[in-house]
Amino acid sequence: MNKFIIKHDSSLYGTWQIFFALVSVTTSLGYAYFAAFGFPFVVDVSLMVQDFNVNYHDNILCLLWFGLELFFFVDIILNFLLEYVTEEKRRPVRDCVKIA
Repeated sequence: MNKFIIKHDSSLYGTWQIFFALVSVTTSLGYAYFAAFGFPFVVDVSLMVQDFNVNYHDNILCLLWFGLELFFFVDIILNFLLEYVTEEKRRPVRDCVKIA
């Protein structure tokens, strides 16, 4: 299982952090807009499945928004797979049990 552990200084993880920061800003601004003006699209998934073409624009916005929310779930999983550096010994910990 330790082969899935991500190094804390990995360039790929650094790219993920920048991308995730942009997603976080986007969703924060989106939720501020939703709080002020309400959701601009239909959130009822059963209506989306029954007649996708009626509110095509709303359905695409809704799917994109839920796609953005999926990145938060992926980030949680990545945090459980990311090594960390101890303060005392300054060495990375790559054991799954200690990370979780």
